[in-house]
Parts: sequence; structure tokens; C-alpha cells
Amino acid sequence: MAPNNKANKNKQNKQNKKGNQDNKSSNSKKRTVKKSSSSCCKYLLGSFVLIGAIGALIAYDTQVIGNGVFEKSATGKWLKKAGLLPYVESAWYKTMAVSARGYQWAEKNLPVYLKPAFDLSCDLLKIIRNAVFNIFEKLRELVSTNAPGVALKLEEVYSIVSTKTIEIFNITREYLAANVFVGSLSPENIGKALNQTKIAAARYYSIFHQKVDAYAQIQ
Repeated sequence: MAPNNKANKNKQNKQNKKGNQDNKSSNSKKRTVKKSSSSCCKYLLGSFVLIGAIGALIAYDTQVIGNGVFEKSATGKWLKKAGLLPYVESAWYKTMAVSARGYQWAEKNLPVYLKPAFDLSCDLLKIIRNAVFNIFEKLRELVSTNAPGVALKLEEVYSIVSTKTIEIFNITREYLAANVFVGSLSPENIGKALNQTKIAAARYYSIFHQKVDAYAQIQ
């Protein structure tokens, strides 16, 4: 019987060692998967940032140096010499076409999804406001019932603070009107600048939409 027991013990020891090795290998595999996934996320994010930066530089080069024509830009001239211009230009226009269609879809459909979320957030804010107001009213009633003298003192302090705040606001407003908001910073000039900014923004938005519509029609 002794040899059989010894053989069984050796067999169990081998199985235990194998199990420990399997656990170690599985743990190492999990750590490797986690490291690879995190590194993939970092590389993916870096790739998007790099592609965005390259796209911005090419767009700037096309708009400023090429006067809106990609072939006349510095990048286009270099690609033309290398014989890669037709392929890169085709890929560029396809990318812009897909982006334009995506922008049109988002502009059309996202407000449909955003409006319920906005309404829900407004309702939540109203509920929170009403809850805070009710809590304040309960506290005021509790203080008035149990400590009427404290309530009167608080009302006096609130009245004094409100009066002083209004006085400081009026003094500040008069000072700014007399010493700061004059000349180019006068209300009239500021209003004109705001109107010009609105006109320029509307013009840019119109041009942007024209370009989006043009790119979206590319097949």
C-alpha cells in the first residue's frame, strides 16, 4: 500500500503544480489583454488627433496658399510631383463627402433627440428648485415658531444686505457709465460691433452650409 500512496501523492503534486502554472498563465494573459487594450485605446485616440491635425493643416494650406484649390497648394504640388495627387485627392473628397453627409444627418436628427433631454433637464431643475424652496420655507416656519427673535434678526440682516447691494450696484453702474463705457466702449459702439459680428457669423454660416451641401453631393 505504501508505494501506491507515494505514487498518488506524486500525482497530486504534479496536478497542483500544473494548476498553479495554468492560473499564472491565465493571469498573465489577462494582464497582457488589459495592457494591449489600453495601448490600443491610446493609439486610437492619438491616431484621431493626428488625423485631425493633418486635416487642419491641409485645409489651411489649401485655403491660404492654394486659394481654395487643393492642386495649387504646397501639399498638392508635392503630391503631384510624386504622382500621388489623383489618389490622395480622390480619398480627400470622399472623406469630405462622407463627413458632409454625416453633418447633415446630425443637424437634422440630433435636435429630435436633444429636445426631450433638454426638456427633462428643465423639469429636473424645476423639481430641485421647488424642493429647495419648500425646505427653505419649512426652516423659516420652524425658526419663526421656536425662535421668533432670531427670525426677526435674520429679516433685518437680509433687508440691510439687500439695500447695500442695490446701492453698490447703482454706484458701480454710474462709475462704469461715466469712466469706462465711453468712446469705443460706449453702448452704441458695442451694439454696432455686436451687429457686425452677427452679420459676419451669419455670412460664414451660409458659406459653410454651401460647402457642406456641395461636398454632400459628391458620389
